[in-house]
Amino acid sequence: MKDRTAFRAGKVNKSFIKVFFIESDLSNAGRICKALAESGYDEIEVKHLSSWNLALEALNNTRVDAILLDLSSPENGSAETLRYIKEAPNVPIIVVSSSTDKHLAKELKQKEAQNFFIQDNLNGKSLAQAIFHSVDCCRFFKALERKNQTLSAVKNLIYTVLQKNNNS
Repeated sequence: MKDRTAFRAGKVNKSFIKVFFIESDLSNAGRICKALAESGYDEIEVKHLSSWNLALEALNNTRVDAILLDLSSPENGSAETLRYIKEAPNVPIIVVSSSTDKHLAKELKQKEAQNFFIQDNLNGKSLAQAIFHSVDCCRFFKALERKNQTLSAVKNLIYTVLQKNNNS
């Protein structure tokens, strides 16, 4: 299975959000990409990939801001999906499924999936907003983590200086 061409919801924008959409069913992929195109959000670029293995290869070579993961793909059972989420810890994953299993949705969110959509109820605007929200949250937490690391380094430096002064 080959990956599909990239789809951009609107004109090229320097600050577009790049999304990998992992979906084995071309008709579902087309429907969801069309819904995103009609959402009015021009800043989303979607690259359709037919399998998680192709996505992992692409993740090594390409910057991606979010992943849409379809659970109804044969390789994407719930146990596999949990493994995928752990393999991409710094990229928000939004799960799309034909399942209405609320327990599964709750379990996936507890395992760091950013959001869960049921395909039948999906509209492009809600999905686009969820993508933006997930990417913003991920960026915020990355920035917070960097600031915490900086504060920790400063704290360690102050502690070291105080120790030297006390020993003098």
